[in-house]
Amino acid sequence: MERAQSDWKIELENTIVANWSLFASAVPFEDKAKEKLKSALILKKSQTQDVVINETSQKIAAGAETYPTVQWAETAGLLLKVSPDAKVGSYQGEITWLLSDVP
Repeated sequence: MERAQSDWKIELENTIVANWSLFASAVPFEDKAKEKLKSALILKKSQTQDVVINETSQKIAAGAETYPTVQWAETAGLLLKVSPDAKVGSYQGEITWLLSDVP
């Protein structure tokens, strides 16, 4: 699913002031009946294979700037990938972000 806003970005306030890495993890998206969307949040890096964002932290960006902006093309970056057999409804999820000086 493409983003509704093509200029979506993540702006960081880097207090590490060194080489940094941004990690993300997420709990599964669930509806009120606890029905889960499988592999719904992905990181798409241009032509490479999609990385599923789940309970295990995944590196999504890295750099050395003090006030970096992480931004992707409209069809890349963090996207929802919903299976055609997913149950129609309202789902909620939570993304945890970690800014680290670990490469």
